[in-house]
Amino acid sequence: MLLAGPGAAGEPGHGRVTLTAQAPRVTLPGVPAERRFIDLPSLEYAFEIEAECDGGVPHSLSVAVADTRATLSESELAAGPARLVLRVPAKQTPPLAIDGFCTAPPAAPGEASADAAAPGPDAGPSPSLEVPGVLSAQVALVCRDGEARHMSWFSRALDVTLACEPPAGGTVPPPADR
Repeated sequence: MLLAGPGAAGEPGHGRVTLTAQAPRVTLPGVPAERRFIDLPSLEYAFEIEAECDGGVPHSLSVAVADTRATLSESELAAGPARLVLRVPAKQTPPLAIDGFCTAPPAAPGEASADAAAPGPDAGPSPSLEVPGVLSAQVALVCRDGEARHMSWFSRALDVTLACEPPAGGTVPPPADR
């Protein structure tokens, strides 16, 4: 994911931010077929951030995802691309309305419930699904030009990748072309 945006053109002190992050991968156990929502666990986003200011220097940069925040200082930004890891607790993530993904087939009478809806050991890799815009990153860059301070704001949707847990007692082999 890439976030890049200029401040107001031609005004000194406004900035640009480049923000990259890999979507976290969440492995889900099989859920009953009638369940329509999936509760997400804590999600960890590792960001790589570059900040530039027109006619000044980056003074600070704050990133907020849900109610989780972190700030980078002027010295952290001056060192080049900065790395920042935000762990968003499960209580800050919304349930996802995903119908039919990782659903466990209903148990036959007299049998225990099926472990997961992931394919059997001979079926190939577990299915995965990229869900865009589960959360958003709000970024505020403060640029310093002498005593003057200017702030630029940016926002970017954050994705998550869902995968089904392999069946109990077996692993899903890699695809044949590996």
